[in-house]
Amino acid sequence: MGVYKRGKIYHFKFDWKGDTYRATCKTSNKAQAQEFEQRYRDDLILSEKQGESITVQQSLDQYIDSIRGAKQKQNSIKREESVCNRLVGKKLHKRPVKTRGKSSATTLPYVEVAGIPADTPIHHIDFAVIDDLKNAWTKEGLKPDSQRQCIGALRRALNLSERRGHRPCRLDFTQFKFKKSIIKKRYFSIEEERAFLEQLKLSKEPNNYHLAVFLFDTGARISEALNLTFKQLNDRTKKIELRRFKTEDENVHTTILDYTDRLAISIKYLRKTKNPDSPYVFRDKDNLGPKKYSDRWFNEACKRANLGPTEIDSTIEKFSIHSCRRTYASRLLILKMTLKQVSVLLGHSNTLITESRYGHLVSEDANREASKLMNQFHKDPAVLKIQESSFVNEPDPSRPIEGDLVFTNPSQTQK
Repeated sequence: MGVYKRGKIYHFKFDWKGDTYRATCKTSNKAQAQEFEQRYRDDLILSEKQGESITVQQSLDQYIDSIRGAKQKQNSIKREESVCNRLVGKKLHKRPVKTRGKSSATTLPYVEVAGIPADTPIHHIDFAVIDDLKNAWTKEGLKPDSQRQCIGALRRALNLSERRGHRPCRLDFTQFKFKKSIIKKRYFSIEEERAFLEQLKLSKEPNNYHLAVFLFDTGARISEALNLTFKQLNDRTKKIELRRFKTEDENVHTTILDYTDRLAISIKYLRKTKNPDSPYVFRDKDNLGPKKYSDRWFNEACKRANLGPTEIDSTIEKFSIHSCRRTYASRLLILKMTLKQVSVLLGHSNTLITESRYGHLVSEDANREASKLMNQFHKDPAVLKIQESSFVNEPDPSRPIEGDLVFTNPSQTQK
């Protein structure tokens, strides 16, 4: 039957495989109504070929369930849940907000923010949807890094739905560009590191000092350090078998690192205070399980050492626990180690990750080396003589230039 007009609005109706489909086109324009009907027919045919269509909320729920099944850490699961809720327009309150209704007080754990409607089919997500979402997030003040994290979670959820046979989303996520953060990464200088460690020595928990030394001298992630066991430490060969958990293929692999002199002293102390009932090097308050993640001790030591955000330049971030890892990588690159070597020591899956985060240090060092070499080149006397001769010895205008055609008298050449 096609499209037909009922009042001022067009509708469509057609039969396909014994079933009748009818709906409103929500427009008074006939051309737009025909396009709507054709798009509906195409979606119907594709759904038969490509599997059942699911909503954004269902896709995100599948993604969260897959993370729980992979035995991820509880903090990682909570972080991904928060990101997925932000995608559908829900932002978790740090403190529940109470509102008074007519009958009784109710608690609202979420506040509504910009997001994709939860009942949107995943195959309807296109460039315009994501672009409008990015613009709305920017107006709300969501940082570019947080936007990138949300879009990354959506991409992983959609890829999982496609692998499970649902109707896929054909959106190319590589076309989305995010503004680079103006916040500059901060590294510890030698004086700042010394002042920071001095404050940790004065703290009530001496293990925090040794944990900081381990992070500075190995470049390990905080999760890798907290799960470190004494079996991974070999005092005879003075090597650490550091287990890496954060890789693209999600497989655990190890990196062999050598003790530094300062780290050897810390490990010696940790062995003396070892609890025979616990295999962990850094233990929690119960002295049995691994030390739980907390950055309170780190922030308090930075505050006592006057290492907070600088008032002169507000674009420089404050120190975090991950700054120890950045400091380790930056010092190795300044000491002329290659990106490949640093990538292996940091446990990166490829050198592109290392280059994207620390490549600017290599370029700065290359600029300094280039200027130094050029200065030496110009100060060399032999080079100066060559330069002077090239300017003093001007070409003779009566002498033919090499490559030009020279015509001579045949009689003169015979003589």
